Amino acid sequence: MTPTSAAPAGRGPGPRGRTPGVYLLTVRLPRAAPWRRRGTEAWLRPGWYVYAGSALGGLEGRLGRHLRTTAVRHWQIDYLLAAGRVVDVQALPGAEHGAECRLAAAVRGWDGAVSVADFGASDCGCGSHLCQFARRPGASVRAA
Repeated sequence: MTPTSAAPAGRGPGPRGRTPGVYLLTVRLPRAAPWRRRGTEAWLRPGWYVYAGSALGGLEGRLGRHLRTTAVRHWQIDYLLAAGRVVDVQALPGAEHGAECRLAAAVRGWDGAVSVADFGASDCGCGSHLCQFARRPGASVRAA
């Protein structure tokens, strides 16, 4: 599923085509990459990753930013994206409270998922919004 400006009834685009929602990024990391965990450097091992995120201000802008190459490291996901390659984007329009955390929990339940502690979950109690996989995960956001 790809992000679009179309949304189910009652969850349409906001101002200027901004569609709030949640998303999954599947990323292939060919080599180890550093990231910041609680102010200290940590390392992501090579492999496959799935990141659950939210875009309350609009899927279009957030996903566009993730898919552009940028030297700016604002969020933890920026460290992964600087060294890896996004191979799949799945998006669900809608801005229900807690949807990002529920999506992350579903991904943690997928076969082979290994949660990366403290990644992308600094503003909630989930513990992580990123999972590593030995093989490319084949699950869908619709199944989550």
